[in-house]
Amino acid sequence: MIHVVIGHRGTGKTSFGKRILFYHPEAVVLDLDEVISQREQVTIEHIFKEQGEDVFRQLEQKYFSELMAEYHGSRHEIYLVVGGGFEVDRIPKNIPILFIKRSSDSQGRIFLNRVRLQPELTPLEEYFMRYEIRETKFLACHSVCYEVPEGLSEYFKEIELNIEQRDSSLVLKVEKTILDQSFETDFCYTLHPQDVSVPLRMELICQMVSRGNVGVLELRDDLLSKTQIFDVIRKLPDKKILLSLRRTDSAELLEQIVLLPGVRLWGLDCDKQYWSQQILEIATGDFLKIISSHDASLPSFEVPNGWIMKWSPLISDWAGLG
Repeated sequence: MIHVVIGHRGTGKTSFGKRILFYHPEAVVLDLDEVISQREQVTIEHIFKEQGEDVFRQLEQKYFSELMAEYHGSRHEIYLVVGGGFEVDRIPKNIPILFIKRSSDSQGRIFLNRVRLQPELTPLEEYFMRYEIRETKFLACHSVCYEVPEGLSEYFKEIELNIEQRDSSLVLKVEKTILDQSFETDFCYTLHPQDVSVPLRMELICQMVSRGNVGVLELRDDLLSKTQIFDVIRKLPDKKILLSLRRTDSAELLEQIVLLPGVRLWGLDCDKQYWSQQILEIATGDFLKIISSHDASLPSFEVPNGWIMKWSPLISDWAGLG
C-alpha cells in the first residue's frame, strides 16, 4: 500500500521518513524532492532559481504521478514524503495520508539553509503567507495526524547514528505504535464532522474501534447529523458507542436509535440542559445512563434511579482548577 506523508516545512517529515525504516526495514520510503532532483539531475534550489516555483510544482505532479504508477500494487509498504507546498488536493482519495505536525507550526519558522520561495518577503512573512491555506488543506485531507513532540530533534539525530539505542527507546516505541495505529487503550474518542468527511479516516476509526484500540466511541448530536450518527451505529452495532445528547430535539433521535434492530448502545450521556421526562421514558435499556452538568457550581438535581450525575464544569485556565 502507498502512504503519503504531508506537513508544513520544517516539521521533520524527512527525518520521520528515515525512522519509518527503523520500524519497518522492508518498507520503501521515498522523498519526492530527492526523486525530482535525481531524475532532473539538478538541485531543487536550481529549479526554483532558474525556472521558478510554477515549474517546480509541475515537476512535483509529474513525478508524483510516475511514482504512484511505478509502485501501484507493490507488496511492500510505500511511504512517499512530499514537500509542504505539494497540492494535496490531487492525492487520490483512496491513498492514506499521514499528516506530520508540531505544536509550533502556527508560530512560524525561519529557514536559513532552504530555498526561498518569495525573496521579496521576510522569511517569517513568507511562512505565514502560506501557513493558513496549507493548514486548512492538511486538516481536511489527512487519514492520521501525528503531532511530533518538540525538543527531540537532537535525540532523533543521535538515534539515527546509534543502532543499539533503538530497541530500548521508549520514544521510538510510542512513535511506532502511532504509525501502526496498534495502541490498545480504554480512552473515549469523540467523533467529529471532519472524521466522517474523510472516508479513509472514518474507515480507520471503525477498524480501531472493532479491534479494541479505542475503548469507547462518542457520537454527539450537536456535532454530527442524524444521518452520520445512524451510519456509524449501523457500521458498529455491537461496539461501545456512547450517544451524547446536546440538542432540544435529542429525544426524537434517541427514540429512533433504540428501535434500530440489532443495535445496543453502550452508554447515554444527556446534557442536563436538554434532559427531559421523555428521555427518561425512552432510555429503558440496559446501558450506562449519565446526566451531565456543566454548571460552575455543583448542581442540586434529583438524579433518577438508574442514572448517574457527571459534573463537568468548564475550565478556561489553570486557576479554574484551584
